[in-house]
Amino acid sequence: MRKFKIALWTVVILFLGLIIFQNLESLGALIALKLNLSIAGNYESPDLPAGIWVLAALLLGFFVAYFGNLAARFRAYRTIKGLRAKLEAMTPPDLKPPAAMPAPEEDEAPVS
Repeated sequence: MRKFKIALWTVVILFLGLIIFQNLESLGALIALKLNLSIAGNYESPDLPAGIWVLAALLLGFFVAYFGNLAARFRAYRTIKGLRAKLEAMTPPDLKPPAAMPAPEEDEAPVS
């Protein structure tokens, strides 16, 4: 599975590199965004390459997705913390597991 992941990521990165390389001229074209505000007037951004605008839109999407999901992740964290505390309280002392052992590596066989 590990080799498959490496091969898959290699193919994805090469494909993205191919797309970028074949579109360097389009990504380098200068674009200015214009905003017409009827109350405050017009605004025009400085001329920037299209690749910068694409990268800015991608980063904006990541931030919106991250912060949009933040509240749900905190609620889930509190729920999991509470459930673990309940489980700890319900488990008798003689059934509690020993100190955590490190998980075996993917390539190693489990010790029997």
